[in-house]
Amino acid sequence: MPYMFRQGLDTKISWNRTISTARHFTAVSMSSLVLYALIITVANDVANYEIIWEFSQDQPFREVFSQRRLELGSLFILWSFANYFSAITMVFLTGFIALFAKYYVFNKYIDQTLIAYVLYVIAFIHILDANQLRAALAACFIIYAILAPPKSKYTYLLLASVAVFFHYSGVIILSLYFVRRPFLIMSSIFIASLLFDAIVTSSPLLSFAKVWLSGGVGKVSFINSFWIMQILIAILCAFNWKKLSEGQKRGAFFNMVGVIFYIAFQSSPIIAHRIRELSQLGIFAILFLGSQRWTAVKFGTSICFAYIVGYNVLLIALELMAIYDIRL
Repeated sequence: MPYMFRQGLDTKISWNRTISTARHFTAVSMSSLVLYALIITVANDVANYEIIWEFSQDQPFREVFSQRRLELGSLFILWSFANYFSAITMVFLTGFIALFAKYYVFNKYIDQTLIAYVLYVIAFIHILDANQLRAALAACFIIYAILAPPKSKYTYLLLASVAVFFHYSGVIILSLYFVRRPFLIMSSIFIASLLFDAIVTSSPLLSFAKVWLSGGVGKVSFINSFWIMQILIAILCAFNWKKLSEGQKRGAFFNMVGVIFYIAFQSSPIIAHRIRELSQLGIFAILFLGSQRWTAVKFGTSICFAYIVGYNVLLIALELMAIYDIRL
């Protein structure tokens, strides 16, 4: 290879790497600013994490764990930051870890990384990474399970086992074992909903789950527009199931599981809403995996997801206007 040609090729590769690094840095930096802004404004759960911060001061981890009974992985991260940083910084750093992990997964498994990541930031960051920190950490493994092809029959078991160390909802990764047997998992969800209260109250070891018992705080609404969008996506994918790639089927199935959970656990609103929110992450596999061309599934899902994204932007804007007393 001629020296001048090789030198030009090396320069081009170096320039491409520089552009790529700058793009990654900009995306992560800008989303971090958005994360911090949401934490100090509209994040309602910050007060709960401030309690954890106060309790963690000069306390050994074992004592904090015995008193708070949160998931081991999430609590360890929070406790570690609480010993060195302020409460807000603790929340931000934990949220940043979750956010950066998602960017890494998107970058590895989705070609249109920036588009997918921006959509995630707009639609989910205020719900998860700025608020529900434990669920946000578990969601990293959920997104990986949806986007990455399983490497063995134990992949989902391993991912679920790790995810529940950050939030118990990570167990829904196991539902991906039933992509080819949807009726089995759907009937199992309904049976589980009927037995849930009895199982939780049967053992003191499950006392941490009492907050999820029937009749909990909040309510399930079947006119919830986000849930309606999920139903439309589920129906669209079901009618075009054979045309979906394996990755898209994982995402579509995960979205369907969220719909079923919302119906089955309507008397346990915390579970219903949490699983529904996390199951919407399957939309990224539907939109960004499989064929690059616009299919009926991608077009229809895009319209539904555009509604979800737009509605979230409106909700955040209205909250900020209320906080700063801005009137139109």
